[in-house]
Amino acid sequence: MKPIACKTASRKIARAVSAASRAAAAMAVITTAALSGAAFSAKPAAALDLEKMLQDRIFGDRGDDARGRLRAPVQYQREITGQAKILTNDTLSINGQRIVLWGLRGLNINQECVSRNDVRFKCGERAGLEFAQRFEGRTLQCGIVAEGRYAHLGWCTTADRGQPVDVGGWVVSSGFAFDCPSQSRGYYANPERAAKSGDRGVWSTAGFEYPWRYQREGDACGR
Repeated sequence: MKPIACKTASRKIARAVSAASRAAAAMAVITTAALSGAAFSAKPAAALDLEKMLQDRIFGDRGDDARGRLRAPVQYQREITGQAKILTNDTLSINGQRIVLWGLRGLNINQECVSRNDVRFKCGERAGLEFAQRFEGRTLQCGIVAEGRYAHLGWCTTADRGQPVDVGGWVVSSGFAFDCPSQSRGYYANPERAAKSGDRGVWSTAGFEYPWRYQREGDACGR
């Protein structure tokens, strides 16, 4: 594929990418990243109505806990809370600890898509940019599902206008990542269907490749 022109990533992001790549080798689920300004044809993720997303209950009848937070879909060992630094389109850092989002798989930074105008562009970079625009600097709570040397696997949430938000669910429902049933057991299947039916993210393009196929990992994600 031939990429279209994109804005050059900042040096700060480039250093984060280098660090995140070590996590990829260790976890086998992290994508590398740099952020750019290539555009999807669908409306930007920041314009999505997250409250409506929750009201539509695309996660089904999951329920909340006694503290008004989303009920965790998986058991975790401990919690990390703090301001998020976005590293890739499925990886972030809180207090210097790298966390790969549980239950999903984001596009690889080098992946390209074909727009409906038959233009090739770096959709992997765009996905990372949208994620950063939405959650960079936000206070997140992440339940650590599995510990790793370079990164941990975690389920993260935050609050938006008083409503609890599943960060991974937002990424998938925005069309920038995919349900990974080998981890999630289908937890993010509904958000992925919502993204597809809503023509969001990569679903607004004429063609893309699933990240596990791009990485030649077979059925590593269970699909």
